[in-house]
This record gives sequence, C-alpha cells and structure tokens, in this order.
Amino acid sequence: MNRNIRWQTGAFDEMEFVYEKAMEKESFEKALEELERLALSEAKNNCGLLTTKAGGHVTPEQFDGLSDNDRETVIRALSDMGIGQVDMDIKSATIYVRFTPKIQKFLGCTIFNVLNRMEKLDGSINMLQPKWTLELQVPMGGKKGLFQWEMLITQLYPWLSVRETSTNEVAEELTPEENPSKTETKELTPEETVKQKDPVPEKKSFWKRLFGR
Repeated sequence: MNRNIRWQTGAFDEMEFVYEKAMEKESFEKALEELERLALSEAKNNCGLLTTKAGGHVTPEQFDGLSDNDRETVIRALSDMGIGQVDMDIKSATIYVRFTPKIQKFLGCTIFNVLNRMEKLDGSINMLQPKWTLELQVPMGGKKGLFQWEMLITQLYPWLSVRETSTNEVAEELTPEENPSKTETKELTPEETVKQKDPVPEKKSFWKRLFGR
C-alpha cells in the first residue's frame, strides 16, 4: 500500500489496526489511499482555520512544507470540526454520529475520525451484541461523496450497518478550490462490498476511550 500518511503522532491511536484490516483486500487499500488524498487536500485548503501555538496561521502554500506530524495534527483538528456529537444506545445497538454543517469541507478528515472510533469498539462492543447500526446524522446538502466511505466502514467492520438521517442544519457549500471532484474517486463495485469475516486483534476495554478526542 502506498501510504501518504504514517499516523506517527497518535492523533488517531487505533489507525494501524484499520490499515491492517485494509490490507486484507486490494480494493480496501485503494479506498484508504483515496481517503488519505482527500484528507490531505482538505487539510491543505483549510489549514488557515487553525491557530498555531505561536498564534499564527499556516497558509495552503506552506502546508506542503510541514512535517508529517504537523500534517497529521491538522487532519485531526479539522476532523473534530466535522463531528458535532457521538453517542451510543446499547439497548437498540445503535451508535450515533452527528456531523456538523462543515462536513463537506472536512469529509475525508472526519471519516478517519469515524474509522478510528469504530476501531476502538471492534472486538469489544460486538461482544455485547453481535450486530450494530451506525447512524450518521447528516446536515441537508452534506451527503455528497459519503456513500463510498459508508461502504468502506461496513466492509472493514461487518458487524456494522450504516444508515443516514438528516438533521435540521444545512451543510456549508464548498468553494471551487475545495471541490473534491478535482481528485480521482473510485466507486466500489458490488464484488468489493463482500464483508470480511477474519478474526480481529484483541482489544482493550473501549468504555474509557470511545468518546475521547
């Protein structure tokens, strides 16, 4: 797999397990590679929204010169802007993730955040109930490009099904510079949606880590 992000900082502490799962099938690897490109593009376009420790701002022109660790930090910070709330209902076996109106600006970054959270649960939560639903609460106009990442989530985590609901918010529109159509995307074929059933690595208790940022 040709990785553009190494995740060396621990910004997403379970990400190496996600990549291990993706290595089981070439189409999963390619999907993660595309997600990396999308997240890096979003980080470059929006890094100016963040303030450095010195009180300054990084311009898109400066982004490529950042260290790998700093770029990971930007992706993590922007992903937090894409998620408004995460909750769980054990009785109905449902995990709720509410996206903010900024989701289209930070979709790739945010999906990495979601993957990391699902990895925290894998091997633990499905011991309580074998099948769970991930409900993505999406603002109106915020669903573009989301389907292929929902498919990736269910492929990596066969115990999950994904459903979308709409919130009463409206997603912010992308500027021409932020339009992900400038990067190549790959739609998954039906054959690539076959779920993997191989055993996963043993996990520590998820209760204290699920909602950590």
